[in-house]
Formats: sequence, structure tokens, C-alpha cells
Amino acid sequence: MRIQNKLWLRGGFPRSYLAKSDTLSLVWRKNFIRTFLERDLSNFGIGVSPESMRKFWKMTAHLNGQPLNLSALAHSMNSTHTTAKIYLDVLKGTYMLELVEPYHSNVAKRLRKTPKVYIADTGILHALLDIKDMNDLLSHPVAGFS
Repeated sequence: MRIQNKLWLRGGFPRSYLAKSDTLSLVWRKNFIRTFLERDLSNFGIGVSPESMRKFWKMTAHLNGQPLNLSALAHSMNSTHTTAKIYLDVLKGTYMLELVEPYHSNVAKRLRKTPKVYIADTGILHALLDIKDMNDLLSHPVAGFS
């Protein structure tokens, strides 16, 4: 596998990237996600449900590279806009998710454009979407945004 494809599929975490196979890399990334949700968030003092946060994170993974619509995410989770905003802030604050604000050259306009949402690591993105290898990745709709 080419180095660029390996980095794209597995992401930048050393244990994921250096794993002996794609399967072992995926196992490590899924364990990382589970540990992050079940242990690390509570150690940070963040009192959110791991299962709800997992659902929200997976939904944002499906929106990777696309404009963020918090109301639609909240509706999909059967929760409020405020709850979705809290989950978004938690993932941003822990550097698992990035919002890219649009660039405006005309400052005088009052037009507010929607930011795009990105999972910070492509390996974590692919683990959230259960993408196992390059064939899965290239046939997945999120490949272009990944």
C-alpha cells in the first residue's frame, strides 16, 4: 500500500498508522473511540452519555466536509438544538472535530455562511464509518470529503 493511502486510511495516530495490518489498525481505532467516550470524557469532567455522544459523532462523520446543520442533527437524535451544540462543543474542545468557517473577502456584508464540519483525524473518521480497507473507502460516499 502506498504511504499516502496508508496515512489516509489509518490516520495520523502512531499506533494506528504503524499497525501490522489494516485490521489491527481498525481494532486500535475502535478501541480508542470506545475508551475516549467511556473513560476519557468522564475524566475530563464532561457528563455526557457515551452512547448519545457516539451517535452524534457518527452522524457528524457522515457529514464530514459538508455544511453543519445542528438543527437537523438534533432532530435526528430526538434531542434539542442546545444538546447538539453541547456535544459539538465537547468534540471541538477535545480536538476530535473541527469547524471550518467560510472565508469572506467582503466584510461589509451581513451574510452569515454555515461552517463545514470535519473529523480531525481521517483514521478516526473511517473507524466511525466502519471503513475497513481502501476498497471500502473508495466505494464510500464520504471518500471525496475524506
